[in-house]
Amino acid sequence: MVLKIRDSRIERPKGALEDIFDVFSQAEGALDRPQGRLSLGLPAVQKLVPMHGGSIVVCSKTLGRGREFVVQLPIADESMLESKSDTSGRGAARAMKQRILVVEDHRDVADAFAMLLRAKGCDVWVAPDGEAAVEAAHRFQPDVAFVDIGLPKMDGYEVARLLRGAFSKERLLLVALTAYGQRDDVLRAQQAGFNHHLLKPAKFVDIQNLIESHQDARRGRHPRQK
Repeated sequence: MVLKIRDSRIERPKGALEDIFDVFSQAEGALDRPQGRLSLGLPAVQKLVPMHGGSIVVCSKTLGRGREFVVQLPIADESMLESKSDTSGRGAARAMKQRILVVEDHRDVADAFAMLLRAKGCDVWVAPDGEAAVEAAHRFQPDVAFVDIGLPKMDGYEVARLLRGAFSKERLLLVALTAYGQRDDVLRAQQAGFNHHLLKPAKFVDIQNLIESHQDARRGRHPRQK
């Protein structure tokens, strides 16, 4: 089955279509949209479609006339369903069984990011501000926390300092996921206790690799509790 969807949204610069599925990616000039939203819908679709045996591609033939998305999905029959059932156990073994805390004040961004992580087998808690993040961490006991820097009530640096006082770097992987990417910003993140600094837009494969590496390290060398 083939689905074609055309839109007439803001045109991306020539050569930028390959970045359209990146997490937090947005066309230049789109920050003047209402509430400055950064959609994660396309990255979520790109991850979910292959899970159903399909594919998605995007093309733009003429600048200023929008884009076309082509989604291909197999039509299920009994043999396909049996095959999927036979491999479900092996697929579960590859899942990222981690508790993930997402600290992000843009609700649509946070929800879509959480959906991507849950699709990979993670247990996810979303906190909309710094104070809620600290409270959630003590209740939820996350393995990994992705923290935006520009947060209401308490910025991401202070969140990291408080969490690092309660959880070691081996116990909790703290990742700054932010638009602040100057050298001083990276240094401040390190001083606050972050393990890693990722600049938006971040590729989901990089996020996934961090989670899986931490999961492997915890299984091999570290107990669950600090």
